[in-house]
Amino acid sequence: MRKTLLKKINHEESAITLLVLVITIVILLILAGITISAVTGDNGIIRNAGQAKEETEIANEKEIVEKATVQAMGNNKYGNIEEEELQKQLDKETAEGKTKVSIIRKKYIVEFIDSQRMYRIDDSGNVYEYIYTDLPIMESGLDFCNRMKEYRTQIINIKVVNYVEVPEKAVKSFDVSKTKDESVMAWFVVNEENNEYYDLYIGGNDGGQASENCQNMFSDMENVISIDLEEFYTDNTTNFGYMFQSCKNLEKINLSNLNTSKASYMGSLFASCSKLKE
Repeated sequence: MRKTLLKKINHEESAITLLVLVITIVILLILAGITISAVTGDNGIIRNAGQAKEETEIANEKEIVEKATVQAMGNNKYGNIEEEELQKQLDKETAEGKTKVSIIRKKYIVEFIDSQRMYRIDDSGNVYEYIYTDLPIMESGLDFCNRMKEYRTQIINIKVVNYVEVPEKAVKSFDVSKTKDESVMAWFVVNEENNEYYDLYIGGNDGGQASENCQNMFSDMENVISIDLEEFYTDNTTNFGYMFQSCKNLEKINLSNLNTSKASYMGSLFASCSKLKE
């Protein structure tokens, strides 16, 4: 009987020991999981360390661009930025071949070759991180012209802007993107000086890219007085024919970004624009 009792006690002790071992292993696995998550998870040590490193690098690069910009503007008697001078100052701050200055959409862009990060400099010398994106493409000139046909005698001002959100005060809006995904919109706002007429806005993120064919785009808008296409990019446009034909009251037009390097036809571009002054 004593042997049986001892055997029973040993069996129970073994069972308790095994249970403790299993619980210990489970606890260790849980702790290991927590540790791994803390190190490699979305908010883990490795990720946070990587983000901190990247933020530090960006801050350092921005500081380099800011210093070079201040120096470049200071060396210009008018306080302007010149591409060659900016590159020269960047080479002093880093080393030759480490950065590249270019002009994209009228703004100076500095690219750091190793990190492949880009920074935009505005007209006042402020520096912003920049991510290049392809501009949304607008529908063809003839399609736009036909869309405006009903309203073209009511339009008095036209302006392309670098945002796509249609304001609440707009009386009518249109999707004028080539892809029909509302990436380029047009809308009418009642003119403040004469409520019988409209101001027409065309908007896309970071401006708008014209299609290859801009033929007749703004033609026969006979009451238009001003057209501002500063944010309108025609880098790939080949046909500019009749683009402003018969805008008989047009007095002022901003074409500072009109790129005609790929133009194959520009016939009658300003035909019958007899009041154009500026």
